[in-house]
Amino acid sequence: LSENSSPHSLFAGRVKTIPPFKIIIGSEEALTEIVGFPVARGAMACGVVPSCMRDNAFTWLKKLILKKTASEIVNDNATKGDGGIQVQNSSRNSPIENIASSPLVMQRSAKTTRPKRIVALDAVCNTANMGSILRTAAALSIDAIILSDDSCDAWYRQSVRVSMGHVVSVPSMRVGDWERGLDAQGCGGEKSIIDTTAVKKNADDSQIRGLPRLIRWLRREMNVECFAAVVDDDASSDVTSCNRNSNCDSSSKTTSTKLFPPLVTLESLSQPSNGSIRGNTRSWCCVLGNEGHGISDEVIQECDNRIRIGMAKGVDSLSLPVAAGILMHGLVQLE
Repeated sequence: LSENSSPHSLFAGRVKTIPPFKIIIGSEEALTEIVGFPVARGAMACGVVPSCMRDNAFTWLKKLILKKTASEIVNDNATKGDGGIQVQNSSRNSPIENIASSPLVMQRSAKTTRPKRIVALDAVCNTANMGSILRTAAALSIDAIILSDDSCDAWYRQSVRVSMGHVVSVPSMRVGDWERGLDAQGCGGEKSIIDTTAVKKNADDSQIRGLPRLIRWLRREMNVECFAAVVDDDASSDVTSCNRNSNCDSSSKTTSTKLFPPLVTLESLSQPSNGSIRGNTRSWCCVLGNEGHGISDEVIQECDNRIRIGMAKGVDSLSLPVAAGILMHGLVQLE
């Protein structure tokens, strides 16, 4: 700063008011005691995380899939005020409206004809991996990140840092928040969006909870094609493949046989001779699992396909962020 300048003069004409932030100076020892781990240097900030789906997760996700863009959801609510987020005649936008209408999300949603891109994370517990996936998701215009309730927090400090701030440009939601919205929709109040009669025909639906329930809803009610990322193949004797278009059902399971969907690779999907889905117009969801044990069997069984990355002999797996980037890019290229 020059002798005649001040922090306030630098912002003159750029902002209407200076936010009433409070800055408290503390020693390293004091900050270390507050946060619970050694602090060498830096700043600590507290704030309200814009959890965009806490109260409207079910409605928001349904509208995201059915509408053309995330920005249309905001515009639709602003003009019609139908369910979910009420932003008309409101001086303070809701958290989801703030994210869905942010310049980054609006810019990434400019293309209106493409399928919706969703990534679901099953028990991903490494915050650095979470941040890396968020950053890649932003680069590939992923529309939403779904977190199982046992996944780590996308807003944890390391995740925010590794994501390079892109955690604010990719809406993320917890399965538990979505599930509470689904239960509320089906228990009076607003008319349920799903066909409850059809759901009741499936005895298993009353038992399934969590991420498996959400994946089943995406497939059956929203026509979203779901892929479970795996590193195994069909060599295991305890795996039975079942085409989702066939009449296979859960009654065919035995104690020694698991009913898993067919296994595909990105390479096979891109080859016309093998039933390419290039030019696919269906929205899709790619499920990624825990760094150690992968996706739970219950989640895999609800997907349309298991998908794996073809690799050279001697390489049996990739790190989660690397595999996530390859799979997201591959599925985007198949649209």
